Amino acid sequence: MKRRGVLAGFGSASVLGLTGCLGDLEDDATGESSNQTDDGSGSDAGSEDDGDHPEIVDVSYETGVETQKGISDDPAVSFEETAVHATGRYSTGSACYDDQFHTPRYDTEKDQLQISLTRERNDREECEDLEETTSYRVIVEFDNGLPSSVRVNEDMGGLTEVDRP
Repeated sequence: MKRRGVLAGFGSASVLGLTGCLGDLEDDATGESSNQTDDGSGSDAGSEDDGDHPEIVDVSYETGVETQKGISDDPAVSFEETAVHATGRYSTGSACYDDQFHTPRYDTEKDQLQISLTRERNDREECEDLEETTSYRVIVEFDNGLPSSVRVNEDMGGLTEVDRP
């Protein structure tokens, strides 16, 4: 089972001013995560931070999980007291592609958590003519409440937009 976890903590007052803007944490060729500065897309990077909106404090991502979801099914989303859970299964195509998890973003203007799962071409020259799939679980922990909606988009899979109950 492949496990990847990401901890997005805010340690200084200057970083707290960017609440809701997380860097892209993407796996490089070595499997390590790197933290890059957010370009502001999908968030309200230029507006003043009033601190009244939810803040992402922890993200965990795990693949190879047991799920009843098929690749044609939309992802499942559930809301817990301080977290949002998303599970599903999507196609990555042939063996020439690997699953790619993008750091979830909180859009303050829409009050929406956005989760994106895609595929990325790997360095294999010969690809088996088999359809590869990835099952996953994403857990996003929040402070200051939960977003009013969640959008989970699977490349070559499903799309779910759910309002908080």
